[in-house]
Amino acid sequence: MLAFGASLLMGQGVHAAPIVMDLVAAESWVQIGAGSEVSLELPSPFGTRVLAVESQVDGSATAGLRTNLEGTLLADIGGGQIQVLPQLSLISPVDSGLWLPGVPGDTGTPVSADLAIAFSDSELGIDGSAAFRESIFNLMFPATTLVDQGGGVQSFAPTFVNYQFATGLLDYDLGLEGASGRTALDTLLPVSQHGVVGTYEDLGGGVMRVTLPFAFDLRVYDYDLRSPVPTTVTIGLSGQIVALVIPEPSTALLLGVGCAGLAISGRRRTRLAGKEAE
Repeated sequence: MLAFGASLLMGQGVHAAPIVMDLVAAESWVQIGAGSEVSLELPSPFGTRVLAVESQVDGSATAGLRTNLEGTLLADIGGGQIQVLPQLSLISPVDSGLWLPGVPGDTGTPVSADLAIAFSDSELGIDGSAAFRESIFNLMFPATTLVDQGGGVQSFAPTFVNYQFATGLLDYDLGLEGASGRTALDTLLPVSQHGVVGTYEDLGGGVMRVTLPFAFDLRVYDYDLRSPVPTTVTIGLSGQIVALVIPEPSTALLLGVGCAGLAISGRRRTRLAGKEAE
């Protein structure tokens, strides 16, 4: 679906040479926040239980719930418009620490993860957790008009922004008997966001900056999980992407960044595979 959209967008590009931009990791971040919950439809007399998502560290509002982002954007800028193409727009959360659950077969040992959550129900004795590992998502939006805001700043408001995980794993332990395992994030459907307003700045000397806030809900259902009861895990992801242009891009550079993106994915998978083998 996204591959078809990418071909269509490339054919209708607003600029002859899309520009590869590097994310500024210190200013780019993602967090799990509002709207995050785990809903379990339990047999009578319990009914539906909605468990709030929290940090695995008692009293912390950010531990495991927030991390920085690294990666690249492929931006097509020109003719008073901007669009972002999905091919090299690869966004990767940075490992935030050691979190539960561990990998399948050893869920009790914390392992490096990008993001992690905890949820519980003391009455039912549920003590669950989930962790995002090796995750990379891409994004795209169609050609959008740039509006001058003065001072070298232009704003843009795409009709939509699409997000989809290109790779990654969700390890989970729902706190119910037999309800633990792993789900591949790239099997989940793309998510669209509306009402986004970003900024584009020409900083001179061939340096350009794009800032894009984002917020979307990721939902995982019982058919994606080993759950004995109907389950919906909702993860509210929000944050911002700040990217700087690489001056004078070339075809070789585009290919080089593409290979670099694949290398990042390969290294992350290799690292996790090594942990599973320990």
